[in-house]
Amino acid sequence: MCGIVGYVGGRPARDVITKGLKRLEYRGYDSAGFAAVNGDLQIFKTKGRVSALEAMIPDAFARGKGAFAGVGGAAGSGSAAGRPGDPDLSGFGSGSGNTGAKSGNASVDPTTDHGAGSSASVVGTQSGTRGYSGTAQSDSSQPGTAAASPARDASGEGRELSIFEEDEFAHLRERPAAEGRGSHPDGVSAAAPASGRSGAGKGDVAGPVEPDLANVDLSHIDMRELPADFVPTVSSSALRRGEDAAVVARALAPDAATEILEDASRRPAGNGHPHPAYGVNILHPDSHFVNSSGTSPNGNAVWAALGHTRWATHGEPNDVNAHPHSGNDGAFALVHNGIIENYAALRTELERKGHVFASQTDTEVLAHLIEEIDAAIDEDFVTAVQQALSQVEGTYGIVIVHRDMPGTLIAARKGSPLLLGVGDGEFFVASDASPIIEYTQQVVYLDDEEMAVVTPDGYEVRTTRNVPIRKEVHQLAMDLEQIEKGGYEHFMLKEIFEQPRALADCMRGRLLVEEGRVQLGGLQPVMDKLLGARRILIAACGTSWHSALVGEYLIEALARIPVEVAYASEFRYSDPIIEPDDVLIVVSQSGETADTLAAMREAKSKGATVIGVVNVVGSTIARETDAGVYIHAGPEIGVASTKAFTAQVTVLTMIALHLAQHRGTLPQEEFAAIVRDLAAVPEKISEILEQNEAIASLSRTFTYAPNFLYLGRSYNFPVALEGALKLKEISYIHAEGYPAAEMKHGPIALIDEHMPVVVLATADHVNEKMTSNIEEVRARKGRIISVATPDNAGVAALSEFMITVPQCHDAVTPLLSVIPLQLLSYHIAVARKCNVDMPRNLAKSVTVE
Repeated sequence: MCGIVGYVGGRPARDVITKGLKRLEYRGYDSAGFAAVNGDLQIFKTKGRVSALEAMIPDAFARGKGAFAGVGGAAGSGSAAGRPGDPDLSGFGSGSGNTGAKSGNASVDPTTDHGAGSSASVVGTQSGTRGYSGTAQSDSSQPGTAAASPARDASGEGRELSIFEEDEFAHLRERPAAEGRGSHPDGVSAAAPASGRSGAGKGDVAGPVEPDLANVDLSHIDMRELPADFVPTVSSSALRRGEDAAVVARALAPDAATEILEDASRRPAGNGHPHPAYGVNILHPDSHFVNSSGTSPNGNAVWAALGHTRWATHGEPNDVNAHPHSGNDGAFALVHNGIIENYAALRTELERKGHVFASQTDTEVLAHLIEEIDAAIDEDFVTAVQQALSQVEGTYGIVIVHRDMPGTLIAARKGSPLLLGVGDGEFFVASDASPIIEYTQQVVYLDDEEMAVVTPDGYEVRTTRNVPIRKEVHQLAMDLEQIEKGGYEHFMLKEIFEQPRALADCMRGRLLVEEGRVQLGGLQPVMDKLLGARRILIAACGTSWHSALVGEYLIEALARIPVEVAYASEFRYSDPIIEPDDVLIVVSQSGETADTLAAMREAKSKGATVIGVVNVVGSTIARETDAGVYIHAGPEIGVASTKAFTAQVTVLTMIALHLAQHRGTLPQEEFAAIVRDLAAVPEKISEILEQNEAIASLSRTFTYAPNFLYLGRSYNFPVALEGALKLKEISYIHAEGYPAAEMKHGPIALIDEHMPVVVLATADHVNEKMTSNIEEVRARKGRIISVATPDNAGVAALSEFMITVPQCHDAVTPLLSVIPLQLLSYHIAVARKCNVDMPRNLAKSVTVE
């Protein structure tokens, strides 16, 4: 439902997270949020799309290229004087007072009025690849020295720092006294010429202020040692020029060489919304910087960041209910997929203990529970997370960042998918693979009640009961091209047109036409169980339920085994009678559908053999079933399923043929004919797709129809259900699918000159009956759109519109009949200006019950 992306590494945090979230918006997107730790924790969230969130996040979060070294000093207790940095005005990554207290080596002038929690330094050149941080030495006996301070990288090699012209900082030097909040009492001016000439001299500086820098705050910081706090900063003028983010500007004050760095970011106010403010930091001369743990192996600043797209379950879609959530002290940020079923009882208890909640969400309750336990135990934060999760009833996929654990992500799952992406000195966490495929194809799948602690140095997986686990690294079977639109206006249209290739991939190596047989190696471990099954159950949801219904017709007709199809969402609650010689097939595109997982586990607990038919390799269903067959449709991004449906039907057809082959229930001639026609489906779908423009033209006639009726018989009844669902999903038109004979038992009362009726007349063995149904619709002036073979003159004569599909064996007709219905739904939705790929209130993968 919701989407999660987490990242630890040296890439720009904003770019990695927001790009990943955009690829997850198909899972649901009523709100979005972002949090990052880079010396400090900051959270941004908003109602609406990821693009709105992206616009909120300051440019400081978009830096990561070149030579970054975080250097920060924060006032605290001990040898560090001053007070903690102001969370609104200090440079990003300023760190809290704890940082100063722990390092014991940062000295900050306490008289600066914005709280000098942020000294910041970034050293390098445009093409640099090293990060610098470490110690700084001050020698105020050489005021006005013009020479740039030498810097050296980890190897000790020296290099010069960039020096820009003085006019780049003229707007700071000419700041009027009335607005000089950051002016030092000793009279050090904000900046002086980089050439070494003296600045404005003692006293407050005067002159106009540039409008875009009206909130500049200055601090004169007497630094001796600079602990690494991973602070990325850059001159705003360099940003305006669009140059590399590692550029550093240097300038001189009248009595000391200084380094001026601007954190050109919009800082968040107390409500999480940004307002303009800038942190400007001045360091003393002769600073030397060396590589430190504040950078990733490639020299970039280390970020720990996460993001979330929400599909509301608790609380309306708004800024407050958007993720991430925190406790009252704001020490960490948490994003969550799933449902905490006992959240109401937990919230009541936490409120009794003094916790104040800002949102209506179950996720915020989990954040406060972690905070409560963390404060109560003398253990580390990871232990607090484990103990909190032990009290939770329900499902979760969570990722957490903590301000006191820079460069660290904590992830855990139960019933909601999470995977780790393994890169080179960087790691990712995501709810599916699409956000990370651009960066790595190496992934680790977390299983239920497992958690991972991720840093730039690696990851550790353990159970939520703290038992270490060794996990296998898997190779993703997808690439970036597959999750891009590739020139199509929408993913749905692309995926409709991908079906010939997808089904060819699905059948490759399995449907052996020349040998006249079907080979499904994935079923080999359970073939004895399948052939000896008392009955076969199929459980699925949504579109997958429709493909399961086609499977019921096929397996019973071809293999002569009793089949029952159940809604996975109702399977558990019917207290099903399951015997050890029953076989359950679960069908799911994602392999993560919550209700289908629950049905699978219910059947396994009662001794049934379970087979999975899924698309996503390595998904939970794929890992937990006894055997299975991948549909190999490739990534499906559009919420309204198209190629997954036809690939599922193709796999179920091959399973039916495979069983018929072993059971000898079909004459060889008919078996061979079905195999030949099935193999020809990709080519025949291509023929149907050539009618795309004609179907688009037809669809405009029915753009504003308030209702649709779909009718089919036998194999095509499930296709009628699927066609109606597609129209409902993406065009928001009410539509119903019925067995054609059932029209007389109610729906016929709705038929008049305003009712479009889609009739599927592609199966020869029910053609006469379907023709009679069309006559009944026509007698009531219904508007008939028929899908039939070209030689069906009787249907053509009775129809207002007819879409043709090639002739084939009746058992194969669902694969062809559904294609015109997909195109019809798509073009009607486009004409109505609906969001085709991400229809309202829907999500691609339903991972909550």
